[in-house]
Amino acid sequence: MHFYLTDAIFDLVQNSIEADATFIVIDIVENDYDYDIFISDNGKGIEKDKLDKVFNPDTTEVEKHKNRKFGLGLSFIKHQCDLVNGKIEIDSIVGEGTSIHIKLPKTHPDTPPMGDIAGLVTEIFMLSDDCEIVFNRYLNDKKYEIIKSKIVSDDMKWVKNLKEYINQFESSIVEIEVK
Repeated sequence: MHFYLTDAIFDLVQNSIEADATFIVIDIVENDYDYDIFISDNGKGIEKDKLDKVFNPDTTEVEKHKNRKFGLGLSFIKHQCDLVNGKIEIDSIVGEGTSIHIKLPKTHPDTPPMGDIAGLVTEIFMLSDDCEIVFNRYLNDKKYEIIKSKIVSDDMKWVKNLKEYINQFESSIVEIEVK
């Protein structure tokens, strides 16, 4: 199980990178009632016959995961969605990429909390040098966007600066919402 939604998002982004994506867009939309998470990539895509099996824990891509006999990532996410009356939808076109939409009710007691967004963005930006990542965060009428190529440099100071920026923004959203 994923303890935080950020864990699930990380797994999905990692799947995109393993599918040779060079461009990934992540949108996290949060309001008082729901989390909507959108992840789109330009990776290999998933063949139609395999798309029907992606939520089966006994199915994995042998070429992609040489040391695994089963794939639990998407089946865990599907299970969590079912548990809280949420949904997960996957659209994919071979050679063009994959889009995933997860919708979870924020008010359900079994919906995992969001988790560490600053840590998530930092970790996914470090997953691959060859992949551009655009991260968008929406909370009610507030939004920020982070584009990997505008942040990441050879100097690792960007990690600390990025975490501080995101934490500052997330804190300002919470303060605004509390008032």
